Amino acid sequence: MPPPHLLIGAVLVTWLIEWAVTAAFTRRLTASDAFSLLLINALTNPLANAAYNLAHTPFLVVEATVLAVEILLFRLLISPRWSMAATLALVANSASALLSLLC
Repeated sequence: MPPPHLLIGAVLVTWLIEWAVTAAFTRRLTASDAFSLLLINALTNPLANAAYNLAHTPFLVVEATVLAVEILLFRLLISPRWSMAATLALVANSASALLSLLC
């Protein structure tokens, strides 16, 4: 398992990526969305890291689970429509997952 400061960094980088993607996609940049995304990522990122690093869950299984949870959370906190919540979660997660594979 990575040291705590790297895990905190991972949450913050994921949050910034997903906030930028969400802002670009929705064409709005609000403090409310930023806070919602911080809460979403503070929940899903540590659990995803634990599943991948401690339980050795396959990467795609972890990402699919995170996506399912984040669609629900995006719907509850950011978007009034399921289709938009699913699109935002898919695009934001794809961007952050791709970056995690590259780094």
